[in-house]
Amino acid sequence: MNYIEYIANPHRQCAIVAHGGLWNEAPENSLLSIRRAMEAGYNVVEIDEKVPSLRDVFELTCNRIFIHLDIKHRHVIPEVLDYAQKMGIEKQVDFWADLKTELDLAWIKANITTHNVPFIARTHLEHDWREQAKLALELKPLICEASFRDLSQVDAMKQQFHDAGITLWVNTIHSVASPGFTDSAALEDPDKVWGRLLRAGFSAI
Repeated sequence: MNYIEYIANPHRQCAIVAHGGLWNEAPENSLLSIRRAMEAGYNVVEIDEKVPSLRDVFELTCNRIFIHLDIKHRHVIPEVLDYAQKMGIEKQVDFWADLKTELDLAWIKANITTHNVPFIARTHLEHDWREQAKLALELKPLICEASFRDLSQVDAMKQQFHDAGITLWVNTIHSVASPGFTDSAALEDPDKVWGRLLRAGFSAI
């Protein structure tokens, strides 16, 4: 499996990310919840610090599903990246970090993107959104996970992101979603939430 090729495919459908696996059928981040997500046909599974062990997760998912590694503290990313390479799974997992400042940009370039692995830049468009978008466009990551105050901020930039080859990803989990764009709201009116996000240029939810 090749995460970069999958994300870059212009003909793919929107990637659906199972946050913590299929946690309504098994404990969040458990091997069972990850297995259930694979069986259900999800494209990507998100995992964070509650996983049993990286080795168990990598062995279970090898060549079966893409993995979004939500690593809470970026200083451990180089160690995790090295371990993924040793297990031969580095083309199947992504690495994620905040991109808010020039210092963040320099750290990401020095520690992640030089390894040619899938990278997600966490881009905050809520306030100084033009400056935040400028940082992302300078880095040109595979993916930007963008949050926003108003969807028009994304709409104004989506063509520039597209031209730079950057895929837009959005988190709709209630605790971190942009205002009004939650999965719970989408269950009431899918087009008002998921539909609007797709039309705004997002292709991973």
